[in-house]
Amino acid sequence: MRMNGLRLSNRLVFLRHSLAGHTRDPQTRLYRILADKEINIAFLNFNMSGDDPHIACCVEADEMAGIRAILNQCPNHINIPSNSDFGTLSLYPHKHSLHVLGRIFEIFKSNNHRFFQMASSGSMLTFVVDFMDQEKIAASLVREIDLPETHTPFRQVVDEDDILLSLNKKPETSATYNESNIRTYGILAKRGLFMYRLVTDQTGLSSAGERIVRLGNAGIKFDFVSAFAGPEGRIFITIIAGASDQQQTNLQQDDTIDDGTNGVNFIGPIPGADLIYFQGPHFGDRHGIAAQAFSALLQNG
Repeated sequence: MRMNGLRLSNRLVFLRHSLAGHTRDPQTRLYRILADKEINIAFLNFNMSGDDPHIACCVEADEMAGIRAILNQCPNHINIPSNSDFGTLSLYPHKHSLHVLGRIFEIFKSNNHRFFQMASSGSMLTFVVDFMDQEKIAASLVREIDLPETHTPFRQVVDEDDILLSLNKKPETSATYNESNIRTYGILAKRGLFMYRLVTDQTGLSSAGERIVRLGNAGIKFDFVSAFAGPEGRIFITIIAGASDQQQTNLQQDDTIDDGTNGVNFIGPIPGADLIYFQGPHFGDRHGIAAQAFSALLQNG
C-alpha cells in the first residue's frame, strides 16, 4: 500500500457535543458557539448515526482557557465533555480507495490501536487518536505502507511555545487568521450517490476492513467516509460512494459482504445520498466556515 505521506498534529483539545433531543436547535451547536468566539477548528465531524447524534471537533490546545469559559456558560442541557490529550493522524493521498481504507482499519485492529473519530477530505484520511498513542500508531502504519524516501516530516507543525520555554524565553502571542467573507475555489455538488453503513466494535474492526476491501474489489471508490467510536464501544462507519449498474451487480454477486458474521452489521447500498464540497482552502476551518455552511443548509431545509 503506497502513500505519499503521514502527518501528525500537535496536542489538541477534543470536544464532543451530544445533540440527543436537540438536533433542531442550531444556536446551541458546538460549531456555532466556536464561531461566535472566533476559535478555529482543526478537525470537525458531524454524526447522526447510532443512538447519540453528536458533533465532534478538535481545537488547538492553547484555546483551552477559552473553551473552559464557553463550557461554563453553556445551558445545562448542553453536554460537551472535553479532553486536552488528543491528536490527529492523517494519511495521504487516499485516492478514494476502499482498499486503502479497509487495510488501515485492519492495521488498527491487528495492533490493538483505537481511534475516536475519522473523516476524509479531498485527499486525506484523518483519525482522532489519544495523543500518547499517536507515535505508536504512526509506527505501525509505517511498517505496512510504502512511503517515498523524500517524504515530508510526520510532525510538520512545531509548537513554538515549547521551544521558547526550553530556551527560558517567554512565549509570544500569535494571531489567529480570520476573514470576514469565506473564500473558496468553488462548490461541487454530487447527486445520486449511495450510502453504506457498517456497525462493529474493536473486535470486529478487522472484519469490517475486509468487507470494505470487498467493496473496492467491486470497482467502487468512495466520495466521503467518516467513522466514530461510540461511548458504548460500538464503531459506526459511513461510506458515501457512486456505483455503476455493473458495480451494483458485482456487489449482489458477492454474498459475503453483508453476511452479518464476525461482529459486523453491514447495510447498503442505500440510494439517494447527495454531497456538497467546498473546494478549499479551509485551513482547518478558519472560524465560521462550518457555521456559515450549516446555517445555509438549515435555512434551505
